[in-house]
Amino acid sequence: MTEQKHNSPPCHIERSPARIVTEIFINSVSTVSSRSNFEEFCQLLDVKADKYAEEKWRLLNQLVALLNNLDLLTLTKIIEAGSPNLELSVQSEEQGLIEPPPLAEPPSPEASNDIAP
Repeated sequence: MTEQKHNSPPCHIERSPARIVTEIFINSVSTVSSRSNFEEFCQLLDVKADKYAEEKWRLLNQLVALLNNLDLLTLTKIIEAGSPNLELSVQSEEQGLIEPPPLAEPPSPEASNDIAP
């Protein structure tokens, strides 16, 4: 087996169950948010287009905006910490992204040293 050195992206995370769950969640939320309008969202939830649905639509869009503030590594670590015994019951295959995930790359270690206290 050949070991790869310096070829992995700076944010390399092993394909752990937590990472797979994180990617599926991020991609699902991002896809629904970017590919749906309010009426389609109501159909998806099987609800009337009323104040309740408007609040859920607003919260979905707020969730996407907030997820933009966290990187994949951080979210994966949160899921790992909250579900230490997480195992996937079905072998999952790589999912092609419909839309790119709404996450920013984590800051480089050099950049984190430049932050003022």
